[in-house]
This record gives sequence, C-alpha cells and structure tokens, in this order.
Amino acid sequence: MATKKPTSSPQQAQVVTPESVDRPSTPNMSYGSGDHSFTLQAIMELQKSVGEMNANLQAMKSSLDGVKAKVDDLVGWKHKILGGAAAIAAVIAVLAFILGKASEYLTFKQSAQLAIGTSAVPAQPTVDSSLVLPKKP
Repeated sequence: MATKKPTSSPQQAQVVTPESVDRPSTPNMSYGSGDHSFTLQAIMELQKSVGEMNANLQAMKSSLDGVKAKVDDLVGWKHKILGGAAAIAAVIAVLAFILGKASEYLTFKQSAQLAIGTSAVPAQPTVDSSLVLPKKP
C-alpha cells in the first residue's frame, strides 16, 4: 500500500513504497528453510523421554524375571510335594493290599486266658434238672 506524505504543495508529493519502509527482519518460515531450533529441541526432548521409558521398561523386565523365577520355584515345590504324596499313597495302598491278602492265609491263636468272656478254668457243663429223665426202679 502506498501512502502519501502530506506536503505543502501538490507538485512536491513524494510517494512512499513498501520497500522503502523499515521492517524488522522476520525469519523465512517457508517449507524446508528457516529456524529449526524449536523442532530440534522437541525431538531431543522426545528422545530423552523415550530413553527414560526404555530404562523403566528394562527395570520392569528384570523385576518380572525375578518374579517368574520365584513362581517357577514354587511350582517346582508344589509338584515335588504332590509327587511325594502320591508315592506315599501308593506305598500305603500296596501295603494294605499285601496285609489284607496275608491275613487270609495266617491264623492267630488266642490263649484261653486272653479270650474275652472266658475264665482260666474250663466250665463244666450244667444240666437242667427239668430235662432229666426219671430213673427206672
């Protein structure tokens, strides 16, 4: 836009063009040129954040590996205990079967004194007098 300075006479009018006006220097913001310090700073901050995230992920991975090792140890102990219990149950079952079959072939004699409800002296048979037949004369 051209502006005119007011002059005292119309013959001495001076035209001011936009090129002759003092302007502050502004960076050229066109694509592919100009000041990229903000973009570079943003990329550096992103790289720093990604590095921190990678460090945190590595720390989590190492702690997770420790937890996995502990869980694997517990599972191993569980399997050992269950296997031992199954082996003991199998041994008891086999022993019970053997003792059950052996009891069919073995007889144990009890002494008369140890028998329940008997005395050391053998009892004499008793005869009911009402059942005795009368004697003949």
